[in-house]
Amino acid sequence: MADIQVLAFLHSHGLDLRPKLLYEMLEEAIEQLPSISFLRDPRRELTPAEAQELDEAGFDLGSRDLGKQNPLAQSVTLYAGMLSKSLSVKEAADRLGVNQSRIRQRLTKERTLFGIKIRKEWRIPAFQFEANRLIPGCEQVFASLSPTLNPVAVLSWFTTPNSDLQPDSHNPSNPDRPLSPREWLLAGHDPHIVSALAKDL
Repeated sequence: MADIQVLAFLHSHGLDLRPKLLYEMLEEAIEQLPSISFLRDPRRELTPAEAQELDEAGFDLGSRDLGKQNPLAQSVTLYAGMLSKSLSVKEAADRLGVNQSRIRQRLTKERTLFGIKIRKEWRIPAFQFEANRLIPGCEQVFASLSPTLNPVAVLSWFTTPNSDLQPDSHNPSNPDRPLSPREWLLAGHDPHIVSALAKDL
């Protein structure tokens, strides 16, 4: 697909990205994959005796192509999607009404913003924003996260219901459903609880 077609496709889906930046994001997502060789045909790495033993134990050693169900492909897709909706340093500064140096300070020294560095450029994922403000308390949570965590793991943890975050009267319509860290903070609950969970990731 020519760059002009890619550009039109991106814009039709509300993504204001240059194709070159999209390709860089995909490269970055793939580079972040763990360096593990996943075998389509496990029998090639086994002796006949080992294969027979596993067969008898009920393991399926058939070769397969997982296609869209491949967990690595899904991880790349999630990562690229997160990057495509992320903000530049300038965009984040404009949204929060501060200068760009303040954003960089929060990304590096304070770690009170969650960012991903691609080449020399920072990208700030949108999941930490609600309209034109940061989600209340997220600064404390991000400072507690290990800087070595995979960005997809952070996105998943931040947006997935957590059994340790049980709702109360803030969610009377569904009192038994646990909240995600994002929902918990948006509801005005204590960020110290989420911060403690973040330290254990």
